[in-house]
Amino acid sequence: MLAASLGIFACAGEKVVSPSHGVSRDALLQALTPEAALGISQDGRLQLAAPPSTGRAQITGEKAGALALGMARFNAPYNNSYYEARRGGPISYGKLRVCEPPLYAASPFERLDIDDPASAAHPLQKALGPVWLVRLCAGEDPQMNVAVAAYSTDLELNKDGSIDFPAIGGNDFFAEAIPIGHIADELPSAESAVVLAATSTGRRVSGVPELVAPFYRSDDPLESRWHLRLESPVRVRTSIGTFVESSDVYVSRVRETNRPGSISWSADAVQPASADVLFVPTLRVGENWSDYLTRRRAGTRTLHAARRVDMPIKFTAAVITQ
Repeated sequence: MLAASLGIFACAGEKVVSPSHGVSRDALLQALTPEAALGISQDGRLQLAAPPSTGRAQITGEKAGALALGMARFNAPYNNSYYEARRGGPISYGKLRVCEPPLYAASPFERLDIDDPASAAHPLQKALGPVWLVRLCAGEDPQMNVAVAAYSTDLELNKDGSIDFPAIGGNDFFAEAIPIGHIADELPSAESAVVLAATSTGRRVSGVPELVAPFYRSDDPLESRWHLRLESPVRVRTSIGTFVESSDVYVSRVRETNRPGSISWSADAVQPASADVLFVPTLRVGENWSDYLTRRRAGTRTLHAARRVDMPIKFTAAVITQ
């Protein structure tokens, strides 16, 4: 069981801390306990934890940024009508750049039992694994968010910045355009999330924020949530009317389906030990199609993706009651 975790509503008329503006060093110091404040660097940013070892090779944040840029410049224009409709205006693909340090979102799942770290990750393992979240701007204008699977070590870059995809693969990217005028609805920086949580609860944050990726069947990776631990519990009312005491805060971006909607969540008290996922064998390079179909029929099966005991996958929107 996990204790239910605090949530905050961003209601109509309320100000959401903008990830593009950041926060002052003084505001951050006031929002953190003295021990947690030791993690503030000279430039006023929090030193986030390095990506953990998972037993499988992962790409770096720098590589994720380059891959996201290659995808956006060379592949996204083929779906231009979709991206520009979501944005509500044109996207300057050729002028895009990585404008913020990529953020690592840890996976709430253990690696699949069938995963062979000596080979390229299966698309299902990429979908269940950690991701890098990359913000792309044209000049100073944020225009796209791209999630890059951290297990996409089989992708390479050509000299022009385009991506050299392997013959067999998938689930490497998830991209969305940022709607014009709604940058404040996007995932806040770690610093902004800390100040938002402390200001809303009246409690300081006592640890380094950790970004947690969602289960892919529940949300896309851009719906990742910051996990922040408060110095003491606060009273939380969930959207279903129940009350809990919690020291944990999960802060996300504003969900498009419920704008202005909820930006924070309560982790359900009871969490599943695993999630069922469908495994379909991939085609092998040079394999005869009929042989593959036979192997696919024999090998397709349901797997149980084991949840990490320290990370929730089921959430309910909630609000503080002080």
